[in-house]
Amino acid sequence: MSGTTSIGAYHTTNGQIIGPNGTAFVARGIDVMQGNDPSSAVLQQDFPGINFVRLAVYNYESPDTLLAYVNDLTSHGIVVELEDHNNNAGGAGGSQGQIFTGQALTTELNWYSAVGAAFKNNPNVWFGTNNEPSSTNSAGQNDPAALSHWQAQTVQAVRDAGNNNPVLIEANSWGPGGTNVGYDPAAYANLHNVIWDVHYYGWLSKYSTDQATVSSTLAGMISDTRQITGADGTMPVIIGEYGNSTTGTTFDANATQVITAVQQSGVGSVAWAWYPGSPGDGLNDGGNGLSAYGQQVAAGIAAAAAKATVIPSANNTVVTGTTAAITDASGNKWTITTGGQVAINGKADTTTGSVIELAYVGGKIWQENSSKLWWGETLPNASWAPTAGTATSPLPAPITIAATQTSATISATVRMAIRLCFHVAPTAVKNRPGPTPTIAAVMIAVRPSSAS
Repeated sequence: MSGTTSIGAYHTTNGQIIGPNGTAFVARGIDVMQGNDPSSAVLQQDFPGINFVRLAVYNYESPDTLLAYVNDLTSHGIVVELEDHNNNAGGAGGSQGQIFTGQALTTELNWYSAVGAAFKNNPNVWFGTNNEPSSTNSAGQNDPAALSHWQAQTVQAVRDAGNNNPVLIEANSWGPGGTNVGYDPAAYANLHNVIWDVHYYGWLSKYSTDQATVSSTLAGMISDTRQITGADGTMPVIIGEYGNSTTGTTFDANATQVITAVQQSGVGSVAWAWYPGSPGDGLNDGGNGLSAYGQQVAAGIAAAAAKATVIPSANNTVVTGTTAAITDASGNKWTITTGGQVAINGKADTTTGSVIELAYVGGKIWQENSSKLWWGETLPNASWAPTAGTATSPLPAPITIAATQTSATISATVRMAIRLCFHVAPTAVKNRPGPTPTIAAVMIAVRPSSAS
C-alpha cells in the first residue's frame, strides 16, 4: 500500500520552503483532529485558498486507516502533515509527560516509519514530531538536549523509510529569549528538509492587548527559533498552532491581536482547530459552518492566497533610490525610504539606516549602507545578519576579460548569467576593443573546462 504518486517535491533552502513549481510555498491552513475529518470540499468551501492541514493523530492510526482521507486532501492540492499528538500524558500538549524512551519510543518510531514508507511517493504528505513535547527525562530532570535527540530520531525514522518529504520539528517556547533553550544544535545540524513548528497563544505575550507587543513577541520567537539551523541552513518556520484561547475554555483578552500578529508574521500558519470549541479555539459552529473565530481565520487564508499570486523579482535584482521595489517570494515589497531606511510594505524598519542599495539574491533580501557594508534577512521581522555587516557583496562578482584575452574559464554557476547578459546586451561584446568575437565564439570561450 502506498500513497498517491505525484510529480515534484518540496525542499527547504535559505529559510524558505520551495514547492514543486519552483516558487516559495507558504502554509495556509488549519489543524484537524484525526477522526473528525472535514472533506476537501468542505475545507475549500469554508477556507478558500487553504493549502495545508496539520492532522493530529492520537492513537497511531495505521496508514490504511489514514489513506482515504489523506488522499482526498492531497489530490485537491492540500498538503497534509501527520504528527503524533499523544504525549502519554492525556494528549494535552503543553510540554507535559516525559521524553519518550524504551517501549514508548519504539512504538512511536515504528509508527513514523510505517507512515513514512506508506506515503513516500506522495510529496504532499509531510510529518511532524511529537506535539508540544516534554523536556523532562525519565529521572524527572529538565533535559532539553535529550528532547533534541528524540526529535532527531523521529526525523531519521521517516528518512530510513525512504521518505525525504519535509518534517516539522516542534519548538518549545516561553516567549522571546525563552525559545528552544537548552536544545542541542548538533542534533539538527545534519537534518535535511526540516522546518520549525512554533505555537502561539495569548499567554506568550502575557495577554497584552497592545498589537505592537503581541506582534513583536511573535517576531522574537520566530527569530530565536531560527538560531538553530539544519543541513540546509536556516530552517523555515510554520506557526503550527494558534488560536483565540490558551486554555480552550476561556477566550484570551488578546485573541484578536494574536490572530492579527500571526496573519501578518510573514510565515505560514495553521489555526487550531476544526471543532466547535470548548468554547475557545473552535473553528466551526458544530457543523460545516464557521464560528466567528473561524471566519477570522478564513479571511486571513483568503488574503494570503491572493497575495501568493504575485511574481517575485528576478534573482540578483538590485534597487537604488526611493521609487523602485523588490518583491519577495511572499509578495512583500521592499523599498528604500527618503530617510535611508529599509521599508517593508511601506513600513520603515527602524533598525536600518543609511541604506543606499537593496539586492535580492537566492531568495534573501540584502541591504547595503553608505559604508559599503551588507546585511541580509529572509523574511520581514527576521534579524539582519551578520550583526556587524559584511564588506562582501552577495551579488555575483563582475567578470573582466581583457582586450587581448581570447578565453576565460569560469564556473558553471555564472555561465547562464553571462549568456543572459550577452543575449540582453550584445552590443557590449561588439564594442569591446580589438577583434570582435561572434556570440558563438564567446559561448565557447566561457563554457566550463569540464564541458565537452
